[in-house]
Amino acid sequence: MIDKEIDRQGIDDDACCMGHDIFSIVGFVFDLRRTDIVVLREISSKETLSAEEVGRLVGRDRSTAHRSLERLVRCGLCIKGRKGVSPRGFFNTYRRISDRELGTKAREGLNRLSKKITAFKNGNDPS
Repeated sequence: MIDKEIDRQGIDDDACCMGHDIFSIVGFVFDLRRTDIVVLREISSKETLSAEEVGRLVGRDRSTAHRSLERLVRCGLCIKGRKGVSPRGFFNTYRRISDRELGTKAREGLNRLSKKITAFKNGNDPS
């Protein structure tokens, strides 16, 4: 059953697992910090935002939001862009990957963890 938070954000049944929302599962799979999960939950896959805007959205300063966003980019959960401003300046923008891609990454991560657990139980090196 999809909990109210997931339903409110329009994430489908495929993005839910055993009563945990997709963001909690992705946080576990990618070993994210609590702030990273809050940022991931709050940003959109359709609208790009600056680190400053994300910071305001989640109630953190720009540098904290920036660190979380960069961690999410490294994990492949956010997409980083660049927006130019005159004269000769720019700032980075961020958006979350789509709900479907998020569900796929969570599923793939859980499969990898499951294989490592099985290898460990069988006495093999799980790495």
